[in-house]
Amino acid sequence: MLFFFSWSVHGSTWIWLFFRNAVDLGVKVLSHFPKGLSVSLIPFL
Repeated sequence: MLFFFSWSVHGSTWIWLFFRNAVDLGVKVLSHFPKGLSVSLIPFL
């Protein structure tokens, strides 16, 4: 049980890091686009 708990915490940490990196990358990409295009893309994110 303890092993499974530590494994799930480790996995969620990796998922969180990946999610944060993806958000940072998305913000950087959107900041390069014109504001109108980024606003039109927001509903799809």
